[in-house]
Amino acid sequence: MKQLFWLSLFLVLLNGKENQQVLNLHCQSGTVISTKIILQTLQTMGQKVKITQTIRDEQGVYLELTTSSNKPFESRYFGEILQEHGIFLTKVTIKDKKRLLILNASQARWEIPKISPDEGAQVEKTLAANWFRVDESSALIIEAPYSGKWYPEIALFDASMTLLASVREFIPKAKMEFSLPQGTTYLKVSNANGMKLLKEGTYIEHIHE
Repeated sequence: MKQLFWLSLFLVLLNGKENQQVLNLHCQSGTVISTKIILQTLQTMGQKVKITQTIRDEQGVYLELTTSSNKPFESRYFGEILQEHGIFLTKVTIKDKKRLLILNASQARWEIPKISPDEGAQVEKTLAANWFRVDESSALIIEAPYSGKWYPEIALFDASMTLLASVREFIPKAKMEFSLPQGTTYLKVSNANGMKLLKEGTYIEHIHE
């Protein structure tokens, strides 16, 4: 019985141990948007990300990241997701336990849901915050079909990813209406007490003024 106990404890600790990985990314023709796509992709894969160095020059963006997750980092899966956004993984090398990834972002495009006067969008229950393109809207309404679960965390950005406005509520809301500052291109929506607690059905749509 004692041996069985220690074996069970070992398996629990083993399964709960996070895999850490140092990633060096050279993103050719990289921009602020391509960097955001990369970070969002890692978060969608369930990776916790810590940026240790960022260098931008005329050739692109260099990123040094430390990722951690209870799942191993898979370069192939990472590349497949990035390809959907026009970023191509062209080379992977591993040296001294560090992984170097060469990316081509010359055709980068952020494929995220778009909210327009004719069409809204639903907030998905994911590990990462949800992003939307809102450059055709001037005012929005977000409604949660339940009470006491959504603690709004909202941010608005322009085309260069400069933060224009943000709000974080510590009281649950069923609905929020707000106008968009001039030049707003991107909307970030999340749950202040964790995306895992967000329920399905939260909907965003344009307000016709």
